[in-house]
Amino acid sequence: MPGFPRPSPNTVIKSGWIVKEGHKVSNLKERFFVLRVEHDYAPLLFYYESEKPGSDCKGQCNLATATFQPTKKKRGGYEHCGRLDFASKESAESSFEKLVLCFKSAEDMNDWAAAIKHAQQARQIDEEEQNKLANANALSADAEREEEEARLAQLNLEKEEAEAVAAEADAARERQEAEEARLVADKEAAEAQQAQEDMEREQREAEEARIAAEKEAEEARLAQEEADRAEAEAEAARAAEEEARRRGDEEAARKAQLEREQAEREAAEAQAAADRERAEAEEAQRVAQQEAAEAAEAEAVHAKELAEAEEAAANLAKEEAEAQEAEARAAKERAEAEEAKAKLEKEKAEAEAARAQAQEAKAGLLTRQLSKQDIEAAEMQAQFKQFVSQGGQLKKFARAKLVKKNFALPTAKTFCVTPDNKLKWDKRDPVGIQSARAGPSTLLSNAGIPDGADWTNLVFHVNIDGDGNKAEVLDLVAETAEDKDKWVKGLNIAAKAR
Repeated sequence: MPGFPRPSPNTVIKSGWIVKEGHKVSNLKERFFVLRVEHDYAPLLFYYESEKPGSDCKGQCNLATATFQPTKKKRGGYEHCGRLDFASKESAESSFEKLVLCFKSAEDMNDWAAAIKHAQQARQIDEEEQNKLANANALSADAEREEEEARLAQLNLEKEEAEAVAAEADAARERQEAEEARLVADKEAAEAQQAQEDMEREQREAEEARIAAEKEAEEARLAQEEADRAEAEAEAARAAEEEARRRGDEEAARKAQLEREQAEREAAEAQAAADRERAEAEEAQRVAQQEAAEAAEAEAVHAKELAEAEEAAANLAKEEAEAQEAEARAAKERAEAEEAKAKLEKEKAEAEAARAQAQEAKAGLLTRQLSKQDIEAAEMQAQFKQFVSQGGQLKKFARAKLVKKNFALPTAKTFCVTPDNKLKWDKRDPVGIQSARAGPSTLLSNAGIPDGADWTNLVFHVNIDGDGNKAEVLDLVAETAEDKDKWVKGLNIAAKAR
């Protein structure tokens, strides 16, 4: 039921001040009532003279079989009264069979009637709430599982995307290496082509040198034959000259001598020409051998360049194959990443749906469940409210002097919070409370707080309703730091209850 905590065992459902009619004497007394569900789901109503914790209980009753209905008769000027009727004193576990209650308003009476019905249905409501909670917890578990699956899908997506990025980087590197291999292969092929052209040129030059050497050798042979023929003619001329001298034919001898000298000159010239042709033939032979050696060296270089070109071509084919393989792998990784992304979106959608379903199931439970901490907080708030309602002495700074920035020590006043949550001191009319905060207000700070004042940690200020829509501020000093905290918290609770 909205507005009340889940009626689990040992839970306070509602508490507050109600005026009750006496059982024996029809007088009216205000009592502090507490409606709670016991450990066995019994709805018990207790009432006390004070709301202070530890106060003596003045009476109690079991509402399990009670009925509550408004009464037509007014009591003591209260227009809104109701009566609890019990089947018997035994069922009420009390000394009375009826209990008349007077409320300040119809709303207050209706709230208590609803709270009583809520407490009477404790077991049914609690079991329903437990079932709903179990269902909500199951849905929450499903949502957590879906969220975990979505988280794992996210991790898988990140992994797949990282692998795709790495694969694309590998493919780019392989493409770069393939391009570099292609450039190397082109360079090696060009060098092999150049080496082949150089080899063919060297081979032509070697063949030309060989032919030139053979020609020079033939010319040297002919020159030697000419020299031999000239030597033979010179020898014949010498023999003719000796024969003429032997006969004593001087004329013939002179003629033979001239012919001999002519033949010797021709023989010497022919021999010189033969020697020169032989030297040229030897030089041509040396050049032919050098050209042949260079041709052989060029052929070896060509073979080496050709082998390197073939190796570069094979390396290029390998790099291109690896690049294609890397691109295929990158495409596969990217496809897997896209698949993982689609799966992640699906898991997120399922997790969101499960979370929404769990939240919807818990929506009606969370506002009605009161944890131990919530109960303790509520009890603590009741204590603070009781503290400021009882009131006490505080020291108050004169606001008129603070406005003029004339600092003066505070004077003692008696303060309390009225039942309608207003602040009252001395004979002043109660004023509405807006908020309270620890520490001095700007007004007090600007007036100049004396150095070494022993009350600075005890001061707090309260914003109260002023003339029109303007707020006014009160600077107050508590007796202890604990009292200051209680006043600040209690006043803020009262401000919130307005």
